[in-house]
Amino acid sequence: MKYKVQIQTENKCYITGAKLKPKGIMLHSTATPGVMAQTFADRWNTYQPGGSSVCVHGFLDNKEFIQTLPFDMRAWHCGGNGNSECIGFEICEPKDYADKEYFEAVKQNALWVCSMLMKMYKIPIENITSHCEAYSKRGSNYASNHA
Repeated sequence: MKYKVQIQTENKCYITGAKLKPKGIMLHSTATPGVMAQTFADRWNTYQPGGSSVCVHGFLDNKEFIQTLPFDMRAWHCGGNGNSECIGFEICEPKDYADKEYFEAVKQNALWVCSMLMKMYKIPIENITSHCEAYSKRGSNYASNHA
């Protein structure tokens, strides 16, 4: 897996520059089949991607992880207080959901990224969650309820 750093300096979140002391990791799914990490990293380096105030710490696919914000900078990825506690990154989806090789590679890459972040910030495994799990366990003040 390639690891690249491509900080989104044009994104409103980066410009705001709020600090983060990571306590957890929140995984997201792009819900955009066939659009890979590099395309997202390029598209989100704008003040408000798609007209929204959103940003994440990175994008991951079967070939690479692209870090788009410093991990100690607060991202806007979950629509709640989880932004103040969690590093958040998006996992890209394949064009074909039957592609088992893609999902195995993405799983291995996500495990590598999470392991790195756990070591770097002493994050316990219990503090790794998905956006959906964060909402269901901690409510709408922590993460928004969207599919």
